Amino acid sequence: MTRRLAAALAALLVFAACSSGSDEPSSSSSTTAAAGDESAYVDAVYDGLLTEAPPVSKDDLRCVAQAIVDGIGVGRFHDAGVTVAQVRDPDFEPTGSIADAMDTADRVAMATELQSCGIGRIVGASVAGSFGSLSGASAARAQQCFTRGFEGAAARPMIAGLMLNDVSIPDSTRLARVTVDCVGLAPLIANAAGVELTAAETACIDRAGATDTTFLRLLADEFRNIQSTAKRPQARLGIRVFACLTPAHRQAVAKS
Repeated sequence: MTRRLAAALAALLVFAACSSGSDEPSSSSSTTAAAGDESAYVDAVYDGLLTEAPPVSKDDLRCVAQAIVDGIGVGRFHDAGVTVAQVRDPDFEPTGSIADAMDTADRVAMATELQSCGIGRIVGASVAGSFGSLSGASAARAQQCFTRGFEGAAARPMIAGLMLNDVSIPDSTRLARVTVDCVGLAPLIANAAGVELTAAETACIDRAGATDTTFLRLLADEFRNIQSTAKRPQARLGIRVFACLTPAHRQAVAKS
């Protein structure tokens, strides 16, 4: 339902994948000779980010790539059997052993370096660019909102969890709240359903979303790679939010 939003985040958070990585190396070549040195890993991560053509500068992407490699460390890539070629793949998923090998201090250090790169601004630009309804001043506001949401010490566990594909329940809820606050619930619903909402629907959804957090919880679960099993659209979007839609849009949501 929120694949396009997840893809916008993953375009820059290359380690935030749709499913958890395997603990097993995909190649027997786990030695330093096969894996490469630090600069090779940085270049590979940078190439993978650049493939997605996000709406940010190359300097921003280079900074993110350096922060990721500095944070994880070449030694952990080697120990996990992760080669330069694997990291260059935009669809690369980290092995669970990489996340398991990083303690709290390691995670905070990586997230802090990413914050110095402006990771919130970068994510905001990527997410805003994926929504046709966000342009000009509204896109700028969304980007500024994500910047604030990714600032400070409290956001660092969330950032690290996104990078390592093991975001916690509290941090996935935090990320979902940031996303809803910055993008708006109505654009997220429209994106999920593939419909263009009327002004009346948009206003109604924004009012309903103040108390109906069903979709926010669904979004938080998807950030943890937990897909909803709900069949009825009311259970996915929330009864109050669903009631805001026109009959035609209710049918579209039911088919999405």
